Amino acid sequence: MTPTDLVRADALRHYPELVASLGGDARALLRAVRIPPQALRNAEGFVSFRAMLELLELSAETLDCKDFGLRLAKQQGIDIFGPLSLAAQNCETVGDALECFQRFFHTHNPALEISLRPAPGGKSTLVGTRILLSRPSAHRQFDERNALIAHQSILLLSGNAYRPLRVLLPHSRLSPAATYRASFGCELRFDQGEAAIEVSAADLRRPVRGNNPQLRRIATAFLESQGSKAQATLGSRVRDAIKPLLPSGRCDQANVADALYLHPRTLQRRLADEGSSFEQIREEVRREVAEHYLRSSNLPLSQVTALLGYSEQSALTRSCRRWFKKAPLAMRRVAKR
Repeated sequence: MTPTDLVRADALRHYPELVASLGGDARALLRAVRIPPQALRNAEGFVSFRAMLELLELSAETLDCKDFGLRLAKQQGIDIFGPLSLAAQNCETVGDALECFQRFFHTHNPALEISLRPAPGGKSTLVGTRILLSRPSAHRQFDERNALIAHQSILLLSGNAYRPLRVLLPHSRLSPAATYRASFGCELRFDQGEAAIEVSAADLRRPVRGNNPQLRRIATAFLESQGSKAQATLGSRVRDAIKPLLPSGRCDQANVADALYLHPRTLQRRLADEGSSFEQIREEVRREVAEHYLRSSNLPLSQVTALLGYSEQSALTRSCRRWFKKAPLAMRRVAKR
């Protein structure tokens, strides 16, 4: 287990009760993914994050419950984040609280990164998440659980005043549209390049009622004592910039450098200092995006081609043979089996 393959056991709070309510055996499911059932008794302990992703998918399949992740989220809440929730609930504004989550989320889950960046048009903010594990297993149930917990947390911080503009999910729809509408109360877009919630600037400025600056300082001091997250490498920032640019057909070094407020030559030099290059990172992102859509969605190959920024489907086929030693349709058949 690598240091980032961890999440606090409290992330599975109420899991046994939900499984029992659906007629399942939580202990058997936990053992199936090699999580000791007794590990859930220590909320401050850690379990494998990769195993948690597998557990939620296995639970949904075994219990024939397509909205398992959403149901689990409804039984959980901001309190599962421990001291981080205390710090966030005592920030001055909703935007401050989200920045607090971004800064300290590694204390809850070192394998998940929170990003805050302008949405297209620049008048709102996308609150997104990115799994840092290499080649994680399917995580559709986790993405839906995570999105709903984020939504519920922002709602609580705003005093029930915020309304999401839209929710993005990286997979195809799992449940009826009415299920999502009842959970989020806004437009949902599926088969997107990321999991994110779009929040208006006005909602970010909303005050967190009852915030106590002294409690925030105490909680923040504790979180800082847990070790600060290393500064993000330029390579990780380039990855984040590449993802939304790929489908536009404008994902070249000049446009990515512009998005990061860097001169293209400066970008090239600094990436070389990190032992990387723009072309290498773009290739890695394309491979990950292609694998995701070919294994986890039913999008036509023409759309997958466009999402990768290719102008011709033959380019997708050549890339898949180079990356996976298989044609796109062959990959999809293997995934279905």
